Amino acid sequence: RFSKNPGQKNKKVTEKEIEVVGSSNKPTQATIVFHGGAAYRKNESFPLLLTYLEAGEDPKAYVKNLVDTNEVLKKDWIVAAIADSDDFPFVKDRKVGLYPLLFLRDAFNIDSDRWFVEGVGKICAPLQQFASVDLSDRFAGLILRNPESAAVNDNSGRVSVCVVHGDDATAAAAYTAPNAEHH
Repeated sequence: RFSKNPGQKNKKVTEKEIEVVGSSNKPTQATIVFHGGAAYRKNESFPLLLTYLEAGEDPKAYVKNLVDTNEVLKKDWIVAAIADSDDFPFVKDRKVGLYPLLFLRDAFNIDSDRWFVEGVGKICAPLQQFASVDLSDRFAGLILRNPESAAVNDNSGRVSVCVVHGDDATAAAAYTAPNAEHH
């Protein structure tokens, strides 16, 4: 399963094209950006933080900022981001949301009990549906950063939700901190 493991060379911020197939059944290539964790070893499982960004946002800058400003994420987490786009139409078609997770699962040894997903802005509503309805048994938690609509709804009980307003990452870091140790 880990034969395509990015390994040592991807302990830096890396971009990769992944195939995405939405409801139209037309394959496209979308860009995912990830950092493999400075302490990453394929024989140990690590937690995952995958951020779904609004169209026009820069996933590379987002991941770089996270790992440059948070030593725990930089060392002990698999951190990734992907932005809504014509090739990754997450707001219109939640089905595509699975493809970044499949890529990361195959590329890294990710602890199946420590998958966190984060949505920013307009992505929050479809991500909450995706996390709460489509894959509620998969995620350890959902981080909604600056949601545009009510962040808590009938589906909120299915997955732990942290709502963050503003640019301060302190609340999200505190939310994931109990899961930081990978031993």
